[in-house]
Amino acid sequence: MPSDWQSGAALTVVFLTVAIMVYRLFAKKKAGCNSDCGCAGAALKKKASRSIPTRH
Repeated sequence: MPSDWQSGAALTVVFLTVAIMVYRLFAKKKAGCNSDCGCAGAALKKKASRSIPTRH
Protein backbone atom coordinates (compact mmCIF):
# COMPACT_ATOMS: atom_id res chain seq x y z
CA MET A 1 0.00 0.00 0.00
CA PRO A 2 1.34 3.44 -0.85
CA SER A 3 2.56 5.56 2.07
CA ASP A 4 0.33 8.48 1.08
CA TRP A 5 -3.19 7.85 2.46
CA GLN A 6 -4.87 9.63 -0.47
CA SER A 7 -3.19 7.35 -2.98
CA GLY A 8 -4.28 4.35 -0.94
CA ALA A 9 -7.85 5.63 -0.78
CA ALA A 10 -7.89 6.28 -4.53
CA LEU A 11 -6.61 2.76 -5.26
CA THR A 12 -9.28 1.33 -2.96
CA VAL A 13 -12.03 3.25 -4.76
CA VAL A 14 -10.73 2.12 -8.15
CA PHE A 15 -10.50 -1.51 -6.98
CA LEU A 16 -14.05 -1.47 -5.57
CA THR A 17 -15.43 0.15 -8.73
CA VAL A 18 -13.78 -2.45 -10.97
CA ALA A 19 -15.00 -5.26 -8.69
CA ILE A 20 -18.59 -3.99 -8.86
CA MET A 21 -18.43 -3.65 -12.64
CA VAL A 22 -17.04 -7.17 -13.06
CA TYR A 23 -19.69 -8.56 -10.70
CA ARG A 24 -22.49 -6.85 -12.65
CA LEU A 25 -21.02 -8.09 -15.93
CA PHE A 26 -21.00 -11.74 -14.86
CA ALA A 27 -24.00 -11.77 -12.51
CA LYS A 28 -26.98 -13.82 -13.60
CA LYS A 29 -29.65 -11.76 -15.19
CA LYS A 30 -32.99 -11.75 -13.42
CA ALA A 31 -35.67 -13.46 -15.40
CA GLY A 32 -38.03 -10.86 -16.75
CA CYS A 33 -41.66 -11.48 -17.33
CA ASN A 34 -42.93 -12.27 -20.79
CA SER A 35 -46.57 -11.67 -20.00
CA ASP A 36 -48.85 -8.94 -18.77
CA CYS A 37 -47.91 -8.97 -15.10
CA GLY A 38 -48.29 -5.23 -14.70
CA CYS A 39 -44.62 -4.41 -14.20
CA ALA A 40 -43.14 -1.29 -15.77
CA GLY A 41 -40.53 -3.31 -17.66
CA ALA A 42 -43.11 -5.11 -19.78
CA ALA A 43 -44.93 -1.87 -20.58
CA LEU A 44 -41.73 -0.14 -21.61
CA LYS A 45 -40.74 -3.03 -23.88
CA LYS A 46 -44.12 -2.96 -25.60
CA LYS A 47 -43.96 0.81 -26.03
CA ALA A 48 -40.42 0.64 -27.44
CA SER A 49 -41.28 -2.11 -29.90
CA ARG A 50 -44.23 -0.11 -31.25
CA SER A 51 -42.23 3.08 -31.71
CA ILE A 52 -39.50 1.56 -33.89
CA PRO A 53 -40.40 2.10 -37.56
CA THR A 54 -39.67 -0.68 -40.01
CA ARG A 55 -38.94 -0.34 -43.70
CA HIS A 56 -40.78 -2.50 -46.18
